[in-house]
Amino acid sequence: MHHSCSADSRSLIKITLPAACEDRQPVKDLVDDLMGRDPAKRFEFIQRSAAEVDEEAIDA
Repeated sequence: MHHSCSADSRSLIKITLPAACEDRQPVKDLVDDLMGRDPAKRFEFIQRSAAEVDEEAIDA
């Protein structure tokens, strides 16, 4: 299996949503879409969100 980034430079962080968040399911769904195995969901998110990007904030 090929990975796009080196295992030596990757890091894994755990994010825990506070219990005070009344509706955590949309956040869980978004994380699952972006980090899951289905690339079509990531592509859809990028396409849907591209218009909201502040091009001045991009350091490239």
